[in-house]
Amino acid sequence: MEKMVGTRLNPIQAVGLMSGTSLDGIDLAYVHFWEESHWKFHLEHTHYIPYTTSEKKELARLMDVSSTELLEAHSRWGHRFGMEIQRWLIAIQRKPHFVASHGHTIFHQPEKGFTFQLGDGYALQSVIHLPVVYDFRSADVAAGGQGAPLVPFGEFHLFPNFDHFLNIGGIANGSSRRTHDMEARDISFANIWMNHSARKMGLEFDENGAGARKGNVCAELYNQLLADSLSISSSLSAEIASRSLEWIDAAGISPEDELRTELEVILAVFQQKWNISGTVMVTGGGAKNTFLMERMNQTLSAQFVPASPELIDYKEALIFAFLGLQRIRNEINVFSSVTGAKIPTSGGIFLP
Repeated sequence: MEKMVGTRLNPIQAVGLMSGTSLDGIDLAYVHFWEESHWKFHLEHTHYIPYTTSEKKELARLMDVSSTELLEAHSRWGHRFGMEIQRWLIAIQRKPHFVASHGHTIFHQPEKGFTFQLGDGYALQSVIHLPVVYDFRSADVAAGGQGAPLVPFGEFHLFPNFDHFLNIGGIANGSSRRTHDMEARDISFANIWMNHSARKMGLEFDENGAGARKGNVCAELYNQLLADSLSISSSLSAEIASRSLEWIDAAGISPEDELRTELEVILAVFQQKWNISGTVMVTGGGAKNTFLMERMNQTLSAQFVPASPELIDYKEALIFAFLGLQRIRNEINVFSSVTGAKIPTSGGIFLP
């Protein structure tokens, strides 16, 4: 296949679509890509479509429905994604070269050899009449990998000025640049803890770390959470976090003290599990927690830099657009060094 090549004056233009497991909504990014000494990009437009309560309920229950209902939803959501993209492109008066859709993960069981992202690419293409790339994770799973994380490939190529990348969501995970690829790992529980405590104050999250800033560390809870965190060698998950949430509730301290204790445990786990130096791009909700950012830069040896607000919210949509470009070019777009696959792959089904 002839390589798709972009220049600064005539860049490749793409739309990336991401629907995350948080069930918030659809993230869209309109991106220009071109290659000089390395890949460069311009994030021209972004758009967010929140899910309704009924849509959140449907997405949450689709893992428990019949195969017929799941396949019907797969087609219907493909059309839905296509219609949202089409409406947006009309509004911004743009026409990209292609669309890359991650879709919405319903099943991800790489140990059983499969992963499934909702949103049929053929249905999406029938609406927008443009080339489409979708189903990014299956090729890596077929090659024996975990089908995740895929984002480090984009981090490596699009952000050459950073040594490391830290995403602080429910779980904090990090990736580090090597000469030709990346390594990545789960590091610590993060917003799973802090949002749990913030809700005791009637808040969805601890904005700017204001609650944690007022709190004090509870030594007993700190030691309990730290010892447990350091003992976990597997990937982190909400299921594993449930026991530590019980300890937090049983501590009998104020939500502010819970938040400060949790924050200091996160820092200690970083220190012992991910003791790095250099520059770190920080994304995810935790990048907006100014007190957490302050404490990281005060106590850890690396320089932690929050990404721009657009990158915090749309980095994944941007990177899946980039992965789509590499798939169209028949280039590798997944690092087996981070997924554990036998070989690197060019993931995604390409519909020209």
